[in-house]
Amino acid sequence: MSRSASSFTRKVAGHIRGFATIVVHSNRCAAAVEAGRRPDPRSLKALGIDPASFDRF
Repeated sequence: MSRSASSFTRKVAGHIRGFATIVVHSNRCAAAVEAGRRPDPRSLKALGIDPASFDRF
């Protein structure tokens, strides 16, 4: 039983980390755009946006 609970806990923790990553990168992109700067390409990639196609600036 502890093995399946541990697996479940790891799976949930992975989903939480993934969601936190999306939140952090989206906040970074939003802050950059609000400040009139181009968002970091790594943050755009993390959100599934091709940095080359992001031509707002």
